[in-house]
Amino acid sequence: MAILAGGKGRRLGRHKADVLLAGEPLLAHTLRRLDGLSDDVMVVARRGQRLPVEAGRLIYDSAL
Repeated sequence: MAILAGGKGRRLGRHKADVLLAGEPLLAHTLRRLDGLSDDVMVVARRGQRLPVEAGRLIYDSAL
């Protein structure tokens, strides 16, 4: 499974990874919900992007 956490965040006004849901980063919430559903979960982000949680397998998208 892939979580798309990169991009410029133009529509949200900030990076998707920085959005909070119930007081925690959306990325942390998503990772927790996917726990146990797949042995291979990766987070796709922009090179140099700071992520608010430990992402495990991180893939950099050169197109972002």
